[in-house]
Amino acid sequence: MRLEAKRSDGRKIVIEIDDEVLEILKKEPSEYRVSTDCCGTVIVPIELKPPKEDDYVVDLGGKFLYISSTQALWVRRITLDMFRACCFI
Repeated sequence: MRLEAKRSDGRKIVIEIDDEVLEILKKEPSEYRVSTDCCGTVIVPIELKPPKEDDYVVDLGGKFLYISSTQALWVRRITLDMFRACCFI
């Protein structure tokens, strides 16, 4: 699904999020952030990587997915393989 992500300064991007990922994000009690670690692009709970002021935010209908500004430069699609193995997959 293609969704709009907005930053606090008004900038916007369009991001594609796989349906499987959307289902997981909506079911999980935590909100998540697309960030960078030594493995590359990852989706982690905000308890591990809190959102930053310049993140892009996707409204998932009551929950939010945060996308780091660095990742927003490169990522156009959020996929299942971006979840860290230690989270729940």
